[in-house]
Amino acid sequence: MSHLYLARIRLRALSPLSIASGREDAENDVLLVRDANGLPMIPATALAGVLRGRLLEAGLDAKAIDDAFGRARQTGVRRELIERSRLTLTNAAVVDRHGVAIDGLCFDLATKAKADEILRRALAIQPLKRDHVRLSARHVVDGEGKFERNALPAGYRFVFDLRFSDPARTEGNFWSTLLNAIREEPLQIGGGTRRGYGMVDAISIRPIVVDLHSESALDALRSWPIELSRALPESTVDLVKSRDPVVGKRSIKVTLTPSDFWRIGGERRYEGKGASKLDDGEKAPQLVPYTEPRIVWKQDGTEHGTAVLEDQERLVVPATAIKGAIRHRMAFHANRITGRFADPDYPAKNPAGEPEGVRKLLGYVDEAANIQTNGNSAAKQISAQAGLIALTDAWVTDPKTLDLWHNGIDRFSGGVRSSVLYGEQIVFKGKLEFSIHLRPAQGDMLKPAREAFAQAVHDLINGRLAIGAGSSKGHGYMNGEISDAVRWNKWVEEGVI
Repeated sequence: MSHLYLARIRLRALSPLSIASGREDAENDVLLVRDANGLPMIPATALAGVLRGRLLEAGLDAKAIDDAFGRARQTGVRRELIERSRLTLTNAAVVDRHGVAIDGLCFDLATKAKADEILRRALAIQPLKRDHVRLSARHVVDGEGKFERNALPAGYRFVFDLRFSDPARTEGNFWSTLLNAIREEPLQIGGGTRRGYGMVDAISIRPIVVDLHSESALDALRSWPIELSRALPESTVDLVKSRDPVVGKRSIKVTLTPSDFWRIGGERRYEGKGASKLDDGEKAPQLVPYTEPRIVWKQDGTEHGTAVLEDQERLVVPATAIKGAIRHRMAFHANRITGRFADPDYPAKNPAGEPEGVRKLLGYVDEAANIQTNGNSAAKQISAQAGLIALTDAWVTDPKTLDLWHNGIDRFSGGVRSSVLYGEQIVFKGKLEFSIHLRPAQGDMLKPAREAFAQAVHDLINGRLAIGAGSSKGHGYMNGEISDAVRWNKWVEEGVI
């Protein structure tokens, strides 16, 4: 080995992070993966898989990637190692409110958590919970599709180390390509990445190169702390801070302005800036908009700043609320473009209920009927594919709310039902901003799907597609704009970024 490349990388969660442990209990459908301290972490395997996929998307030679990440051969049920990985990653450890990683066993974690609300929330079984319902092809709730997902709120930060060994320093180009892949585009890690979860970006990348043949090599290695909680030498240069920020090449930003009232259903009343106030003794509305907590970092002169949990939860439109509406409208446009119209044979021609291009572009999960296994028990056969498009959550800025009260109406007489007075906290004004992360989607089959997706987004930003509740009352319609029309049109026409 001639050269050793080292880098310490600090990640920031731009959206809720949900990396499942594969376990569940009586109250939770998804339990987060945690370290020995009980704190959420990002496993090294998750990072390695995401980075490998990112390098393949960047066009790097597959052999060079295999040489760096290692290769294995599957022989029946056995997996035989052919070449060991030259790239080593650590698990990404969560940091406390001062930006210091909780690395290794922390015997006084309970004491620290009492004074640190960031760690205290991270230790909770449900730092954040989102309820989901699966929609059918007819855009109504699937009777078996109610589930929830635990996650870590947006704003948490993690730290991990990269190490790459190069026998003759022939792979310096691979190292720089790897760091640029981390720096230039947000990574999507964990579960639900097509539903707004798992968006992280690098806020600090501090690398060094050690020439093992030089006399100073030992000093350089000694100065690099193994513990993620210890500070690096001041001589290391931060690649993120030393360069101008790079705009994501695969991201298209969409800005929406509500035309009228709107509401995405939640559990807690919004009490933040612009919220409607209740008088003393006044009954609170039962229907409220969706809010979430978020971690914000304040610069106070220290190296990393100080993290605080916002005093009031903020209004947010989950990516699923936008994607569900777009998907249904997209299926309509795809059928219109390809000349598929309702006829008696339509279910037989399309049992999934959606055009194939829509399923390829936005992903799908199919559950076949119960099949008999080798034993006597029945199991479901599942076929699934991740989509080529990912949407982010839309955080709402400068909102206003109003309490509206309604009477329940008797469907038979048309009169007011007794004791059925209910209210809803409705949102108006404000601005919503989210991003569409695109991947190459070439091919004749996907061209109508790309056009249908563009038409659905066009309907959304021109007030012809509602999101959220109350669309039959005129709620949820918005107007907006797309940030980069040139790249957007190129993807729609050619399927390339």
